[in-house]
Amino acid sequence: MAGDCRLNIARSRLITSVARMVSRIVRRAVFFHITQQAAREMLKQGSGHIVSITTSLVNQPVSSVPTALASLTKGGLNAVTKELAIEFAKTGVRVNAVSPGIIKTRCTLPRLTSSSPLSIRSATWER
Repeated sequence: MAGDCRLNIARSRLITSVARMVSRIVRRAVFFHITQQAAREMLKQGSGHIVSITTSLVNQPVSSVPTALASLTKGGLNAVTKELAIEFAKTGVRVNAVSPGIIKTRCTLPRLTSSSPLSIRSATWER
């Protein structure tokens, strides 16, 4: 009986993880189709700017921050951003990404220890 309970919990977690991943994939597909439509108009005008939001953790992972799924999804976004930048380089349409790192909040502070390369030693909290 106890094994069945653990199996059900593991199965439930797997289903939740897969659902989240599918949701992210669908959002990426939406990004792709919207970007295609916008780029078409920008190319007609001869100018425009496409900006995607990603994370610096894709290129600079930190051991104290679990980012496997973010790296999987945002890594693809980084790749398509670079590809579009190269593809549209001579057309007047610029393609860039904004890649914020870890932002100091009450939730992230425990992960930013003094031994972490991202440590925030001199920062103070205001309430």
